[in-house]
Amino acid sequence: MAQGAAYCLLMAIQCQWLYSCLYREKLRAKYGLPEEPCSDCCVHCCCELCALCQEHAELNARGLDPSKGLIYYY
Repeated sequence: MAQGAAYCLLMAIQCQWLYSCLYREKLRAKYGLPEEPCSDCCVHCCCELCALCQEHAELNARGLDPSKGLIYYY
């Protein structure tokens, strides 16, 4: 719940991508995914919705339940 509150507070100042790119880095590191074609923070800054959809799809493809939250997997 604290993660959601932090995300919402950052969203108020249009900086939520700073928070969410940290989870993309963790997901990429955990599963050995390449950082291509650009950095994690760049992906979240330029197209946050696409980045979140990619992460959701990656977890689904691995048979995990994203509704439990990314924190559940770390």
